[in-house]
Amino acid sequence: MAPFLLPILAPLGACISGSVTKGGAPLLKLSQPRTVNATQNGGVFCSHSTGKQEFGYVEVSKLNKYFFAAIEADVNPQDAPTFLYLQGGPGTSSMHAALRVHGPCIMDESGQELEANTYSWTARSN
Repeated sequence: MAPFLLPILAPLGACISGSVTKGGAPLLKLSQPRTVNATQNGGVFCSHSTGKQEFGYVEVSKLNKYFFAAIEADVNPQDAPTFLYLQGGPGTSSMHAALRVHGPCIMDESGQELEANTYSWTARSN
């Protein structure tokens, strides 16, 4: 897994491996700690980007997983800041913004091809 993801995913892993409480009373107790399952999905998200790209899932339960896409900065990824983008609203995918706004590639008008994004956030940030 990309090292720049550890500060982002480690708190999530700690949160889902224990219990959630309110006023000392448990609201949610998970029986087993969960691990991050990060597997590359057989290719790259955007061939126009030179940064390392990884995709995978954080398993929350046997039925629930969070998908993530991690893309290193094109320039000096070891020194670049890291951002986490979460789309608002229940059931809304952040991949829409990654393919239309800030990702290394944007979907063309036909919705069939990816083009290089001149204004990509990943040009200089992870």
